[in-house]
Amino acid sequence: MRSLCLAFILGMSWPVYAETEEEVDYLALATVMLRDGHLQRASTALTKVDPKAEGVDAARYYTLSGIIEMRQENFLKALDAFDAAVTAGRNDSEIHLSRARCAYGAKNCETVLSALDLAGDRSESEADFFVMRSECAWELNRKGESLALLARALVLFPKQRAFGRQRIQRLLDLGLYNQAAAVGSEFIRAAERSTDDILFLAEALIRSGQEKKAIPVLEGARLEFPDEVRFTVQLAHAWMAANHPMTAGNLFLEVSLLDEAFARDAAEVFRDNGMPHRALRANARILDQKIKLKQRVAILIDLERFEAVAALEPRLSRVELLEDNQELRYALAYAFYQVGEHRKAEKHLQKLTEPALFARAGSLRKAMADCRRSKTCD
Repeated sequence: MRSLCLAFILGMSWPVYAETEEEVDYLALATVMLRDGHLQRASTALTKVDPKAEGVDAARYYTLSGIIEMRQENFLKALDAFDAAVTAGRNDSEIHLSRARCAYGAKNCETVLSALDLAGDRSESEADFFVMRSECAWELNRKGESLALLARALVLFPKQRAFGRQRIQRLLDLGLYNQAAAVGSEFIRAAERSTDDILFLAEALIRSGQEKKAIPVLEGARLEFPDEVRFTVQLAHAWMAANHPMTAGNLFLEVSLLDEAFARDAAEVFRDNGMPHRALRANARILDQKIKLKQRVAILIDLERFEAVAALEPRLSRVELLEDNQELRYALAYAFYQVGEHRKAEKHLQKLTEPALFARAGSLRKAMADCRRSKTCD
């Protein structure tokens, strides 16, 4: 296929080999080398050609040079060669599409747009050309043109959903939130839309501070796709962004019936928002013992239930959490201090090695020493 495309671009047939070096058609030979993927050999053949010599097809020479450079990703050199081919008389759509590709690789947006204009209808034949056009129009601050190109691309290539997503994101970037929501609603009603399209729209709205517009989108998606857990998770994030932590936590709890990992998220939401008892109930659903116990200690300390924390010592040791997490060991030491078990507290303090915990351990030892001096504790 590549050799056929090359033949089409160059507009030439394959050569008949000559018997002597003087009779060799090096332009045709270079074409054969390119067809077979021998870039260096093709380049060597071209060194034997003087494009300014009488009878030499200069446009053909520069086209070959451009293709060799482009395949080696030397985009600036390739663009110069293709420009020279145009100057030498070549002016078809294929040469301008090649110029556009090289200009895009060289990040020369003005040339990309002008070359695609010169390519005419062929510039609408492939989705990649719309990507190039839209990105370059946006880069050159031609925002309206960029958005229009994305809309046109989605009409011509409805299965290329990235065009619709990019259009929504750019509307949000411009602060056109209502328009982005309207375009997004149309986008997710299309026959080609997927659950990923809906999730993209919701996430884009949430990130741009438009979580109230994301909520109805996700509520509708949950009704349409009741088995898709991601919609409920995303809806929980939307309610969190809208400052409704209880609703968010309850949604995470709902999802945890299908995936217990989300019980931790529910517990964290409740804990971070001053609902420790709800957090404790959510924590009870976690199956992973290390995750469960680590979070449970934090919640119990928030509730000042130090005896319950101290009672977890055997379980924490059994799952080897205390060896891996010195913050947790300090929390256990603090709990023992609070219940008057100073020797057990000291046992854990002695095992702390992290510098960040030394100051806190020192303060706790001082508090225990003051307690002993005042004879208010054992």
